[in-house]
Amino acid sequence: CVPLWAAGAARGNLPRTNVHAPSGSWSQVLSYKFRLEKSEEVKIVVVDPQAMAPLPGVTQIQGVIIKISNAQEFIRHFEGQPADLVMFDGAPDVTGLHDVDEYVQAHLILAALNITTHVLNPEGTFAAKIFSGKDVTLLYSQLTIFFNVVTWDQGPN
Repeated sequence: CVPLWAAGAARGNLPRTNVHAPSGSWSQVLSYKFRLEKSEEVKIVVVDPQAMAPLPGVTQIQGVIIKISNAQEFIRHFEGQPADLVMFDGAPDVTGLHDVDEYVQAHLILAALNITTHVLNPEGTFAAKIFSGKDVTLLYSQLTIFFNVVTWDQGPN
């Protein structure tokens, strides 16, 4: 899995207002970070099929992003205010067939992108975990339609 960053303008603009984050560890990190900064104006909204323990400052929606009612509920939480950062850390149930897993993951990212187009600040950042493989250039091309800058960042191995 490789993190993907797509930014409306300059990468590196970390959120100061609304944030959508995946549940679990990233939600914990963001909740902790913004509590340390005493950022009262930050809104963190999570959509996940798994229930998780409540986190301070985090609104949780239990469900999947590909279900229209969950997507609509997520968008409503932003009350017309744009998000500076949308993170997608979802993954399909892997089959072990890498081409199939990559294909399904790409479609999940596009579902997240669909929601993102409704809430992301034009200068905001979309970050997603992807399964990189031989067909990853199609996803890259699709993202360049929506973002000025698209980068892959594998990070330390």
